[in-house]
Amino acid sequence: MTYDSLLESVGSFGIYQKKLFAIFFVNGIPNALLLTSIVFLHYMPEHQCTVDHLIPNNISRNSTLFQEISAVIGYRRSVENTSNSCLMYNVSQQAVELMLYQGVANFTEGVKVLHRNASLLAVPCQRGHSYDKNGFVQSAMMEFNGVCEQAWYKPFISSLYLAGMGFAALSGVLSDKFGRRPVFLFFTCLQFVVTFFTSFANEIRVYGACIFLCGLTQMVNYMAAFVLGTECTTPEYRNFISVSSFYSFSLGYMIGPLISYLIPNWRWMMRFNGLVGLLYIPMYWLIPESPRWLLAKGKIREAKVILQKIAKDNGQLDKMDAGAMELISKETVVKADENNKSLSTLRGLLELARNPKMMVIVVVIEIAWCATAVVYFGLSLSAQNLNGNLFMNCFLLGVLEIPGVIAAYIAVRYFSRPKSHAFFMFLAGVCCLVAALLKSVNGNATLAASLLGKAANSGVYYLVYIHSAEIAPTVSRNSLMCIGSIAGRIGSVIAPYFVYMVELYGFFAPFLALSAVTLTSACLTLLFLPETRLQPLPDTVQDTLRLKTICQKIVCGRWQKQTDVKTAPA
Repeated sequence: MTYDSLLESVGSFGIYQKKLFAIFFVNGIPNALLLTSIVFLHYMPEHQCTVDHLIPNNISRNSTLFQEISAVIGYRRSVENTSNSCLMYNVSQQAVELMLYQGVANFTEGVKVLHRNASLLAVPCQRGHSYDKNGFVQSAMMEFNGVCEQAWYKPFISSLYLAGMGFAALSGVLSDKFGRRPVFLFFTCLQFVVTFFTSFANEIRVYGACIFLCGLTQMVNYMAAFVLGTECTTPEYRNFISVSSFYSFSLGYMIGPLISYLIPNWRWMMRFNGLVGLLYIPMYWLIPESPRWLLAKGKIREAKVILQKIAKDNGQLDKMDAGAMELISKETVVKADENNKSLSTLRGLLELARNPKMMVIVVVIEIAWCATAVVYFGLSLSAQNLNGNLFMNCFLLGVLEIPGVIAAYIAVRYFSRPKSHAFFMFLAGVCCLVAALLKSVNGNATLAASLLGKAANSGVYYLVYIHSAEIAPTVSRNSLMCIGSIAGRIGSVIAPYFVYMVELYGFFAPFLALSAVTLTSACLTLLFLPETRLQPLPDTVQDTLRLKTICQKIVCGRWQKQTDVKTAPA
């Protein structure tokens, strides 16, 4: 009796699994809160050099006169019709008072004359920066002055967060050694603790380390929950787990802007996100260990207790005992099977490397993972640079993930894998191209294109998981998915620098680059990845190579037509 047939006997998708999936659905929401928090943590409004100390105290800080003088001295409204928020005029308070004594109109003229005579030079900010308060968000980047010479803070620390998510792939080793439940519970607890203590960071290095740990713990939590969920049911229901995890993340993505709007101070926002963890304390008693992991480790007694619990909740207790006893009697067979699987994985990876055709498929898959991640996080982190309200933009970017995943789910059920995969990538690439071309013409059109691109790219994220798993041979499926995930993390680490380029040079070049990457990947996917719909999962590399690609079908079709012409009677 196999493990899947044992689950069938105790109930593969009964009340027990539905309760477990509901718990994991709720568990996924805080993971998205952290991603949307990055958008608001690194929000940067209009700014200029702080010049308050140069303006006489008898001028009200809220007056129009104060704003006028501040804008001129702070080089935000330059007398030479240029502006630079990182510079200020090198002027003394006495000079300002003297020019004010002569009148407001003469103040601007005096500054202009001194500037032209080279008596007044523009110098870097002397006492930090002042920020526009109209955005109502007090972000970490504002507090740590991540502007001008320190402008690299923003993309670098955003990349640290996404790099932490990449390092989470190593947690699979911990999960295999110590169990799914301990790893899940430990990193869930650590996730909320680190999030809470991030709010007390007093300098940029501590803040960056905390953000890295936030990304790491969030992704370990997600991966451990996903694996635990899949191992508690049979293959036909695992697609449901994939879809529900995307919906959970999207829901958290939509809630994030609301929390940031209600709690605009970054320190209190992170404290709130950390304190949410108190609601998850009951998971200690609600989350079981994976029966599959227990059986693989030879812990038959513990596995039997959990299987009996599953059977009882699902009303299948009478069918469970015989199956469990049969499995217990074959304990050594189960262990041997697990060991053989590990060895065959190593052999499978070597076989992938030896076969040129398979290596082409692997490279195309990795490009698809990387391109998908670059566009997803590039669009997610660009909310501030789009037209309209920051909070609403972020909310809409989360809402539109849901129809994107639904459309991809329908495509998986009814249409060709490579065509569906390439179509969604192509749509995302075209939307990035439209956003690049129309930003200077119509900002609302750019917003609409970005939102549609995010929806399409969310569908790609779902499709790339499904298509990659169906292409990979059984002997190396887990390893190939891991490599794909690493490629995706490389793409995600690069993404903040695309956003940084948008802020420096505008939409055109960065979004044109995103479009080129995605459209190239779409073409490669369509031409070189095989059709897997309604096909049995391949067990070996040779099984994968027997699956036909669009290129092979075109070549074979032309060859067949030529053969038919030659053999046709005269």
